[in-house]
Amino acid sequence: MATRKSNTKRTIAAAAYVRMSSSKQERSPAQQTAEINKLAKREGCQIAPHHRFADEGIYGDSGPDKRPGFRAMLDAAERGEFSVLLLWDGDRLGRFDSIDGNEYYSQLRRSNVQIITCTDGPIDLDSFEGRVVHTFKQEGRHQYVVKLAEGVVRGKIDNAKAGNWNGGPAYFGMSRALVGPNGEVAQRLAPGEYASKPGHHVRLVPGDPEAIEAVRYAFKRFAEADLSLRALACELQSKGFPSPRGNGWTHGNVRRMLTCSAYIGSTRWGQTSVAKYFYASGEKIAKVGNGHKGRFESKQPEDMIEVEETHRGIIDPKLFQGVQRKIDRRTQKRGKGRPCPKGQFPLSGLIVCEHCGRPMRHETRYAKSRQGEARAYHYKQFVCATYAEYGTRSELNPSCLRHTVEADNVTRWLTKALREVILGQKRDDLVAEVKRQLAEDSGSNDGEAKRLETRLRKLDQEIARLVKAVRTVDMPELLAELQAARADRDQVSIELDRLGRLATVDDLDAEAERVAAEAWHLGEALDDADPPTVRELVRQVVSKVVCRWERYTTSSGKTRARLVGGDVILRDCDLFAVFHSVGCPS
Repeated sequence: MATRKSNTKRTIAAAAYVRMSSSKQERSPAQQTAEINKLAKREGCQIAPHHRFADEGIYGDSGPDKRPGFRAMLDAAERGEFSVLLLWDGDRLGRFDSIDGNEYYSQLRRSNVQIITCTDGPIDLDSFEGRVVHTFKQEGRHQYVVKLAEGVVRGKIDNAKAGNWNGGPAYFGMSRALVGPNGEVAQRLAPGEYASKPGHHVRLVPGDPEAIEAVRYAFKRFAEADLSLRALACELQSKGFPSPRGNGWTHGNVRRMLTCSAYIGSTRWGQTSVAKYFYASGEKIAKVGNGHKGRFESKQPEDMIEVEETHRGIIDPKLFQGVQRKIDRRTQKRGKGRPCPKGQFPLSGLIVCEHCGRPMRHETRYAKSRQGEARAYHYKQFVCATYAEYGTRSELNPSCLRHTVEADNVTRWLTKALREVILGQKRDDLVAEVKRQLAEDSGSNDGEAKRLETRLRKLDQEIARLVKAVRTVDMPELLAELQAARADRDQVSIELDRLGRLATVDDLDAEAERVAAEAWHLGEALDDADPPTVRELVRQVVSKVVCRWERYTTSSGKTRARLVGGDVILRDCDLFAVFHSVGCPS
């Protein structure tokens, strides 16, 4: 692109984008902006205030979902608000690999936006030589990120093996501090504060006195009393002890606190892994893939790094070990932690408590026989999650008692309700209702069909252009773009075909007959199929079951709750759109 003179009468609408991934970046946003302003003057460009986009503290391989400035810039380019994009360097736009980055460069090119950088001048995406050079540079930028990620993981492994803290908030009752070579505390760090000094490392130290008191009380109380984790959480809440995140005590955060080895002076790293390229497997570096998805992957104990006596603990080691043995005995006795038998709770996640709005958890309760035989009876049921976490004595549970419903009863109720909806009317009435709904839908789809036809024509033109380009130049990014365009076209064709099926009265009648036949078949299947098949059909049809309870007082004066009804919400799909929600029998 030829250099424009600064005295040109007609200025060119341009946009500026700056990015800085950390405070250690070579060029700050202010420095990048100053260089871009000089470039705009040389190129005869004018940058409107609302066309200055920036992202700070964000890595270059992050997509638009994590870079609001980048997303806003792409949207403005698609609207045609500017024709030139000015950057300090190409890596400011992103350090994607050539395949991922192709999506955004192609979007800018389709919007007729020319990219000009302060360091290398215009980026040529229209010639063979320019695309080859651009791809080579883009892969080099991406390789920098990959090597950096590998180095970061290696540094974290070495840091963990030395017993130092590897980042993140400290455990409840502990704080982070800069510790010198002789173990002296040079500086305590506030939450979210980061600092470094030569020869110093971040380690854990005892923190807030009130939090320490809560930790010590919990360990001592659990060791000496016959308390469940939930009862201990209610006790900590009632006594006013501060909680780990300030949102109250639950049996979950009590359990995490009672099993945290940091309270006896040990530093553990690697319980979970959040990675994009590499992660730590014990003391080795492994690549993301081969079963590791890279996002919050829990690890086995052998894949963690734990160093003892790295800092001063706040719990006696003997007390800590006694608490661990007690927790292990209870886990073995109650059978918790073992996988739930496959298919035992097929409706898990669908049952919702109306009073608190939370999904109900599945559980299996065991009871002895009259002869004293252990685990002679077991009951599969769903229990309200609010009660399960907070119990009834906590101020964090104002609405729910022990709301439970038998798992097998739910399946029977749903089967009966769905059969009544589907088979409770005559076949002709069902066909007429389906036809009425389809007619309403087809009348509202004319505008959507026109939009899809326009989209289909544009995709045909784009595919023809890409096919011609691929025949001329064998470039991987062109093939990827062609595959994406063809997949998009196939999807649009499917949607257009679905709308076109109801073009005539005969088509409408045929579609109504088909839908009614499938619904009728479902009703018969619910009536005749074996229990596993019924459970699978119910799960495909039902979106959620909202259960409602009412409180009552027993003859002994105790308050209890009984199930009185609710609603069955069906999934929003073509086959079942004609059916209304049905009541749940009490």
